[in-house]
Amino acid sequence: MEAKKPNWDYWGKLKTAKLFEAVCLTLGVAPAASVFNEPPAWQRLDIAKNHMAAVGNRPLWVKAGPEQRAGDPEAQVILADFFGWAIDIGWTLPPELLAIASRDEQPAPGSRWPWGAHHTQLLGHLEAAAIRFWGADYYDPADKGTAPQNKDIEKWLETERELDSDAMRKAIATILRLDGLPTGPRSK
Repeated sequence: MEAKKPNWDYWGKLKTAKLFEAVCLTLGVAPAASVFNEPPAWQRLDIAKNHMAAVGNRPLWVKAGPEQRAGDPEAQVILADFFGWAIDIGWTLPPELLAIASRDEQPAPGSRWPWGAHHTQLLGHLEAAAIRFWGADYYDPADKGTAPQNKDIEKWLETERELDSDAMRKAIATILRLDGLPTGPRSK
């Protein structure tokens, strides 16, 4: 039996999906459990689950949340980030999926800020913390009181990104710290 093609119009409008659905889309087939009876699908799912389960190194494409379990095929993933990761590790994606990925507002895979194509788990944590704490939703450059404290970034890296290394959490928070920002509590 031939697998159904995805409704690309529908999937192109979503920001998140379950891990197993995202894996199906990378193969150009409509998400369904029966797809995983064939080697390409279950091999890709195993690879993605393996990357999710790396202790202390949650991939950027996994949607943050306490309900996420390492290696869970039902875990929610951020589609644009997941597809960028899939390209980065060398998976061939269907042209319809590449067209959807190129429409997204996210940077193109291989052009991550500010280090270009080079990517590591720790750079992923740095990037995620920069977006979370120094983006327009959190920090107002006109009001230094909105600048995050290192301890807040460190706690977020530990709880949301599951970064186990205290030294790395401190290093990332320090690297992201605004130049010339005084230490200590800030008035809001």
